[in-house]
Amino acid sequence: MASIDRSEADRATDVRRKPAQMLAFYRVRSGMTVFDLSAGAGYNTELLARAVGASGKVYAQNPAPAARLDERMKTPSMIWM
Repeated sequence: MASIDRSEADRATDVRRKPAQMLAFYRVRSGMTVFDLSAGAGYNTELLARAVGASGKVYAQNPAPAARLDERMKTPSMIWM
């Protein structure tokens, strides 16, 4: 969450969504394979990708196409997915 390449919008969202507590609750660790159901714009998807690292895998699902998720998937933190 402290990565300098995270967007200001995501940092502002962090205050409300408390990502450290979420990741601790999910017990996400490096190398895991996780699934983000109804990924929306990919806020949690990106956090999960950072948590599982290059040795892990994140699958993101949306019931309908999401342009914001498509854009987020092009950022450097999501490349290894």
